[in-house]
Amino acid sequence: MACMRTIWTTVLSVAMALSLPFSSYGQTDARALQDALHGKQLGLRSYSADAVAQYKWFNGGIAPGPVALHGLEAFHDNSVKLKGGKIVLQGNRVTLVRNGTNMAAVGLSKMKLEIELQGADPAVVIPQLQALLFFPDLDTAIAGLPNLVAHMLPAAVDKTHPTESPTKPTCDCYHIFKDGNWIDVEKSVSKYTNPVVIKMAEPNFSQEARDKKISGSVSLYLHV
Repeated sequence: MACMRTIWTTVLSVAMALSLPFSSYGQTDARALQDALHGKQLGLRSYSADAVAQYKWFNGGIAPGPVALHGLEAFHDNSVKLKGGKIVLQGNRVTLVRNGTNMAAVGLSKMKLEIELQGADPAVVIPQLQALLFFPDLDTAIAGLPNLVAHMLPAAVDKTHPTESPTKPTCDCYHIFKDGNWIDVEKSVSKYTNPVVIKMAEPNFSQEARDKKISGSVSLYLHV
């Protein structure tokens, strides 16, 4: 019960924080930016779900680096530091998912945002970072979702209600992405087939890690 309360507290805090507009900008140094971001969950404009999201300061703005994993992420900052020509924000992220018509937050993992200054004055860059890195609110983040990310946005499973028997037969179909939309194609007339496992390798878990009782979780998203 305590765990469920914690989860829903996190969900509500994310939704509420992302629904509020930014109160002010104008931070002048790393500590001021850290204080301004403290306690907030902010939606990333880059839609990056990578453990390290990279940016470069260019022509008065920031250019995101390559994104390996896309998602609608809420970032919670722990620290802002200047390190060797970079501004580094370290914190945690949660993934926002569909829960019916609402949004919920799932998962919690470490995340780092690295902005290469490329010779720019930090005093010029820092006051603009909050607006350039994050959406002002959740509605703006959702409205700007690219089609690719919108279709990848996972749906949370509602386990609070028992599964009801369907009133009509379900389609024996493949769910495929074609011409910018998800469509169902009946298997009986489809040229598609389910993927088949060709090779499976068990993950390597060292004896040293076992002895130290090291454990964790890994989330994997695959878009083909």
